[in-house]
Amino acid sequence: MIYPVRSLLIGFVNFILGLIILILSLRFLFRFLSVNPEVPVVAWVYDLSQNLLWPLTGLVPNLNLDSITFDLTALIAMFVYAIIAQLLIALINLIFPLPHDEYFNGRKIEYH
Repeated sequence: MIYPVRSLLIGFVNFILGLIILILSLRFLFRFLSVNPEVPVVAWVYDLSQNLLWPLTGLVPNLNLDSITFDLTALIAMFVYAIIAQLLIALINLIFPLPHDEYFNGRKIEYH
């Protein structure tokens, strides 16, 4: 049966997307709150998120208002990664479709 493989793949894509969104959300929050980048956890989040943001670096400038920074690149990246994950899930659904019962005139068609 291929359905456990389908479920595992979709679960894996969703798990990876969740991690990416978490890391980018932390980056956005840390930048918004102007958290000290020398704190080890914050530095680790910035380093990790920079690898996720490099395809979109320079796409839009960050908005700086006094001491508040809106990291627009991180927000756009979250949407882009979510779209990519949904496309991957759609591809998995095409490769491993769920079975469906066929009916004709109210009777289930049995294939032998």
